[in-house]
Amino acid sequence: MRRNPGFLLLAIAAALFAAAAMRADSPRFTIESIVIHGTRFTSADILIAESRLQRGQSYAEGDLRNAMARINRLPFVLHTDFRLEKGSARGLYVLDITIVEAKPFFVNFQSLNETISTVRLVSVTFDPDTQTVHTEYAPVLARNSEEATTIGGRWFVGRSGVAYVSTDRGIDERYSAGYTQYDLFGTRASLSVVAQYRDLTAATPDVSREARSSDHLALQISGAFPLFENQAIHAAWYRQTDPYIASDAVHFLHDDTAELSWIYDTTNDLLFPTSGVVAKAGVQSKKSYLIDGVRFDDRWNRDAGISAAKYWELTPLQSASLHASANSVVDHRYREYQLGGGYSASLWNRERTIHTGDLRLEVEVNRNFLRYADATSYGTARAGLAFRNAWGVVRVDFRYLGWRHTAP
Repeated sequence: MRRNPGFLLLAIAAALFAAAAMRADSPRFTIESIVIHGTRFTSADILIAESRLQRGQSYAEGDLRNAMARINRLPFVLHTDFRLEKGSARGLYVLDITIVEAKPFFVNFQSLNETISTVRLVSVTFDPDTQTVHTEYAPVLARNSEEATTIGGRWFVGRSGVAYVSTDRGIDERYSAGYTQYDLFGTRASLSVVAQYRDLTAATPDVSREARSSDHLALQISGAFPLFENQAIHAAWYRQTDPYIASDAVHFLHDDTAELSWIYDTTNDLLFPTSGVVAKAGVQSKKSYLIDGVRFDDRWNRDAGISAAKYWELTPLQSASLHASANSVVDHRYREYQLGGGYSASLWNRERTIHTGDLRLEVEVNRNFLRYADATSYGTARAGLAFRNAWGVVRVDFRYLGWRHTAP
């Protein structure tokens, strides 16, 4: 039986239409004003803009919860709650919002311990009678560990701007500086610019010696424009200079990536969603370099992809999820599909989570189906602990990757 992620995508789309129909029959509340509490560092104007609520408009309770979810997905907001109070006249309400915000300085740490099930070549023999080559493989477990640390800070500039700097240490070392402008020209759109300087001293001697100052730089520009309450158009462009080693010398070439996508998002958290739906469909163009001796042939690969995920709250402390994706690879030459599910449990109650931090157990399984070369599919299983509070995020994950090989 052939597995098709499209069935899950259609089911999620049907659920979206059903939810919209239910909201149409719900009671509506006219918002006279919006009051926000808990903003010691955060700009209240950004929160109101990201809620996409307008004073004087009427909203159903589901619309207000979606607005709180949009606020809660901001990277500097940890928790959001709201209540409706009576306004100055009959039928008018004051929307009272309380948030728990992140500190202006943050520290993130991530550790990944990975076990990969693969094969190793044992022997290669040649049969002179049949003129054939026989290869013998044996299963083997490979292990890999990665750690990444980010230390940084953010500052709110004016009514709707956020500036931030950070240093990242992982596979390579990076120093980043960025700025995000929310509610751009009063349109509720946002624009972000991030510049990075990469330390290449850990690379090979040839690479570090030949690199110029400009070869250390990376730049990303992205923007989001809201369409409706939970939908937006997202565009991004990213440039990074990478070394390509040829027979004559080391060449530093621009790796450019451009993306345009439509996003539907009702999830209630940026890092640990426990309810809602997120769906994305878009196109991506990436510059690829084909090396032929000393000649570099640069071309733009154009691919498309679609993905969707649904989260359910099983209990106030537990949730489950299903997700699916499909995308093309290498200029539509190949296809990749993924199906998966997850489980998440908060190890503390809500009161302790708000005051101390969110300690969470996460489990996830995926099956990836490949449609190119001799590759077939592979599965992954991940289990880990994550802790988030006002100062940052710490995550420790253990992952198993099992590859299904075709016959030699």
